[in-house]
Amino acid sequence: MSTAEPSTATETRDYYAHDYGLTTMVSESCAHSVGHMTTAHAVLVAATLAAAAITPTIAVATTADTTPKLRSSPQMRMIDSQHATLSFAADQMPVIRSGKIDAGITMLQGRVSALKAGNRHGYDRKYTAKVSSTRALRLHAKYTMTFRLGNSTQVKRAVKLYLVGDHG
Repeated sequence: MSTAEPSTATETRDYYAHDYGLTTMVSESCAHSVGHMTTAHAVLVAATLAAAAITPTIAVATTADTTPKLRSSPQMRMIDSQHATLSFAADQMPVIRSGKIDAGITMLQGRVSALKAGNRHGYDRKYTAKVSSTRALRLHAKYTMTFRLGNSTQVKRAVKLYLVGDHG
């Protein structure tokens, strides 16, 4: 490939810029119509376009609200007499350095395990945790739980316990 300036506006040779693992083509005829563009300028333009194409993808992948909101009515499904699965939907929550989700859920007379992120529910993320109670759990009873999601203020909710097949 020649690096000389194009002699006419219709002359087309393609310059390729390999940046960020992408190949972007800049046509010399387009560059010539804007003004004389050297190979270095064409590479710079192509690199800028490639970086602009990647930036939104990185932003979407790492967005997590620092003050997420609880978006659904939390529910528990009974596993056995002292264990249940808690599930709810919320804004995507930040992850701390240890790899755990930045949230804390407490229950009187019981313990709630670390949250696990699941699929999506619309724009929100579904989360689940295992609940262990020191006393026997009662079907269709409501249990008060305190949710601290990210940097949000604590929220108390009455969570109802259902059987696995029940619709709640």
